[in-house]
Amino acid sequence: MNELPELETVVEAARSEVGQPAIDWPQARWIAAFPQHHALLNQLPTQLSREVVRNVCGNCSANTRGAIDAFIVSMAWGYGTSGYGVWRTQEVLSRGGANAGVALDRARRLVVEQGPLAGYEQLAGPGRLEGLGPAFGTKFLFFLNDDALILDKLIADWFSAVEGSSLRPTTWSLKHYRHYLETMNGWAEDAGLPVVRIEEAAFTEIARVRGNQWAPG
Repeated sequence: MNELPELETVVEAARSEVGQPAIDWPQARWIAAFPQHHALLNQLPTQLSREVVRNVCGNCSANTRGAIDAFIVSMAWGYGTSGYGVWRTQEVLSRGGANAGVALDRARRLVVEQGPLAGYEQLAGPGRLEGLGPAFGTKFLFFLNDDALILDKLIADWFSAVEGSSLRPTTWSLKHYRHYLETMNGWAEDAGLPVVRIEEAAFTEIARVRGNQWAPG
């Protein structure tokens, strides 16, 4: 495995204000899988950026349908070109049934009104949906409140290499997520940067090292 970027490298990249590049996504496949959301998915660009997804999620209706809309769009970005993203998203919504929209809407309201930990606690506890772990649950929360930083395996591997503690991103843990947010906010404050820039730069620099779909062209 290639060496992960140092914190100083990430901070330097964050200062550049160059955002994570937009990515391709199999738009036609998502539309076919979610025909009831055709209008929403069809109006999206052929490449999805963080800015586009954040704007779409922020403008979704404040009801269960809007929460599902936001979830689907954030999952489309989160999986990118991965062939199993559509199926996994369908599984989460199908297994959740009528409760899926209720749980997602509750998490959305909490993360917007009370902050990242409240939204996370909802998805980790009373609003937990089978098949939705923190790696993608935090992506959904992030596009509703960018203080709710993404915590997936890429970020967790980097955080462990830099800070030394394991965050176990496949297991819901409010304790670990709180530690991650507090540490990242501390680094951001020391650097005089918005914390979202630190996370985005880390995500992009890790992708550059590992050469995955998120790597800058």
